[in-house]
Amino acid sequence: MRTASPREFGGSGEEWSPEALLVGAVADCFVLTFRAIAAASQLRWLKVACEATGTLDRVEGGFEFVWLRVSVRLTLIDAADAERARRLAEKADHACLIARSLKAPVEFEMQIDPAPVTV
Repeated sequence: MRTASPREFGGSGEEWSPEALLVGAVADCFVLTFRAIAAASQLRWLKVACEATGTLDRVEGGFEFVWLRVSVRLTLIDAADAERARRLAEKADHACLIARSLKAPVEFEMQIDPAPVTV
């Protein structure tokens, strides 16, 4: 895997940066953790999409992540499972090894969509 500094730090911005990989790892860790918890709980869902963003700031001694946001969109098979799905997603958020290992706070937000209606 080729990596480079982000554009903000003098890189081309065309390759993955370590910073982007870290933020992506937070999103991927959430999805994998959610899938495991949902399977163990027999939650039926159609689609999970996760997007993560992070903010770097100058602190004493250099730069560090000062905040991250994980935005999840989950499509359920049965809308009656919405509250249980939310609880399981929050459990996955707290269990995500990558997010738990970071010093920066990680904000979690979730949208639950019912399954599309088929005719």
